[in-house]
Amino acid sequence: MERFVDYLPGARVLTTDDLWQRPDRILHWLATRAPHDGYTIWGVEFEARAVLRSLRRRRRPRIVHFLYGDHDFHHSGGVLRRLGVRSVATFFFSVEELDRRLPDKRHLRQLDLVLATGEAQRRHLARFVDPERLAVLPLGVDTGFFCPDPAVSPVPGRLLQVGLNRRDVDTLVAAYAALRAADATLNLELVGCPELAPAFAGSDGVVVAEHLDDDGLRRAYREAQVLLLPLEEGGSSNALNEALACGLPVVATDLPNLVDYAEPPAVRLVPPGDATAMAEACRGLLDDPAARAEAAAAARRWAEGHDWAVVRERLLELYATLLEPRQNARQRR
Repeated sequence: MERFVDYLPGARVLTTDDLWQRPDRILHWLATRAPHDGYTIWGVEFEARAVLRSLRRRRRPRIVHFLYGDHDFHHSGGVLRRLGVRSVATFFFSVEELDRRLPDKRHLRQLDLVLATGEAQRRHLARFVDPERLAVLPLGVDTGFFCPDPAVSPVPGRLLQVGLNRRDVDTLVAAYAALRAADATLNLELVGCPELAPAFAGSDGVVVAEHLDDDGLRRAYREAQVLLLPLEEGGSSNALNEALACGLPVVATDLPNLVDYAEPPAVRLVPPGDATAMAEACRGLLDDPAARAEAAAAARRWAEGHDWAVVRERLLELYATLLEPRQNARQRR
């Protein structure tokens, strides 16, 4: 999402760099009043600063959008509404996380617009929020940066796993073991997840890349033949979108919300916890260059339809609809 703000040049952006980032008893007290574990004093301060900016009559925003509503929104919706400011929040938690980490969702009713990142998430949130205030805004990807490079050839037998959030480590380990037992030339690169290294102790062909910059991450996608994405819970995934934008076929777990981003033949879905099915799906791509090429082309086509520029246009449409009643009221006056 950090790249997304580059597509909104007229927006005034508030980031952690703008925060005090120091302990404060009042902020801590407000954070503890919110019964969900993702909300911290940073979230309180984001909301406080959004309200303070909205008090400036001459530069009052028409919309305040909390890009990470899971973590940064709880108290301010009512205050913003009284100031005449519309509040919007995007949510990335999986359906399971929404219940586990946000057990009390009453604060979501303060929002003028709740943005889900998948249909399963939208249906779940409709139990707690007026469906007319709900919409789906998919997670996008920067296809200008994450893209194939004809000068970079995939390394034969290179498998890739990126990230740590929601990962089904046991299935990943078992699937790789099965693949490696059938072909000792295969290798697995782990990116952005050094915590997984102990799980592969004694496994051959595993490389741990702890800290890669964006260029290094892009090269990892380009050099791999298949991305493995075993998950315990469904949700949108930056790793999935970035891999697809680079033309990298994916084998992932069939779970709610993720299926909205898993268009065949670019993504092959397997049942949760089924390491054998994951290994077989991966093997099917590795052994069939034509299928791999077809998947790579489909992956890139799908990603281009989810470029941040496309997502931006959808968001601007939602903003316009949100402001429409107010604009019509002004016209009537």
